[in-house]
Amino acid sequence: MIRIGIIGSGWILSAHLQGIADLVAAGVDVRIGGICTRRPESILPLWQERSEWPIEFASRATAMPHLAFAEVQADPVALWDDYGGMIASGDVDAVLDLTPPFLHHRVGHDVLSAGLHLLTEKPLGLTVRTASTLVATAIKHDRVLGVAETVRCMDEVQVERQVISSGGVGILRQVSWNNVGGAWAPDRVVAGTTWRHRRRYAGGGTTLDNGVHYVDWLRYTVGEVVSVVARTKIAEPIRYTGGGGAVAADVDDVLQAVLSFENGVVGSLSSSWATSGGGEPQPTYRGSLGEWSGHPGEAPSGPRLEGVGLLRENTFANPFAEQIYRWLGAIGGEGKVAVTGEEGLRDVAVCMALLESSHVNAWVDVDDVLRGRVNAYQAEIDEFHLGPPA
Repeated sequence: MIRIGIIGSGWILSAHLQGIADLVAAGVDVRIGGICTRRPESILPLWQERSEWPIEFASRATAMPHLAFAEVQADPVALWDDYGGMIASGDVDAVLDLTPPFLHHRVGHDVLSAGLHLLTEKPLGLTVRTASTLVATAIKHDRVLGVAETVRCMDEVQVERQVISSGGVGILRQVSWNNVGGAWAPDRVVAGTTWRHRRRYAGGGTTLDNGVHYVDWLRYTVGEVVSVVARTKIAEPIRYTGGGGAVAADVDDVLQAVLSFENGVVGSLSSSWATSGGGEPQPTYRGSLGEWSGHPGEAPSGPRLEGVGLLRENTFANPFAEQIYRWLGAIGGEGKVAVTGEEGLRDVAVCMALLESSHVNAWVDVDDVLRGRVNAYQAEIDEFHLGPPA
């Protein structure tokens, strides 16, 4: 049995609890050994028989309804207010880190150094340097490091990859994605999390927070991004929280970018927190035989996808369950996590390349960002969290 310790109790907790519940129900030998939060009183209802209660993070636009621990497993779950105590207790074998991004490098370093495996919420780090420390620590201690990025565990994304790679639009030439507003409109998710508006604590605005999803998606379906040019903007320097308060913002809420892929494909990407509307939930792929926006059965060529189930690669329909299942498999020596630490680092590097490009008003190579040759945007964040480079 693998005993998971959970650190953090933000709104994404509900999705991960449902994922673990699906695994337990399917007979996977996993249990929650403990949960740590700085506000223990806020999650006490999770120990009730059934968790039907108003909780601030369960009402967010993208949150799932909460399960009580009794609905996840029969075994008791310990409550901690000090994650150091939990990881040193011997009661957990691996950790699911659901803390805000500005804590990922610190919590992750402590978890991995203690000899525990780690699955951390996205992004892997605020910057390339902070993310790199986690990859290096995992290698040093021979632990499994994964990033809780669900994109590659979604059936529809796997179908997109298969259609594109099998010539569904002919020779792929371009990909575009315009995703604005929706659940991330200025009066919804971003209004309830004030750290998202501060550069030192968020790393970036929509370019990093949403961008890691888009980048991981496109790297999976199209290929590696090698260079970018971007323009970011702070359209709303004062933003208003869900409770009526105001916060000064110093991270972007508008992104417009061009991506150059290793295979010659050219992409365009736009994202915004400063506008409403739904945008496009999936990218549009354009090739020598036509265009396709990810709707089964509508590809211009290649496989006809009425039987999407035949192409399914997942064991679980719930992508949160699938990503944890693959992480557990990697811990047991079977397969690898859906998004490894190295993949998560590359996702962060592309997002940082977008921010660096806007900062210097020029094309930026992703490898230059990975190697630290371009880091003007990230330098202040790195120094605040890690100190000057050695």
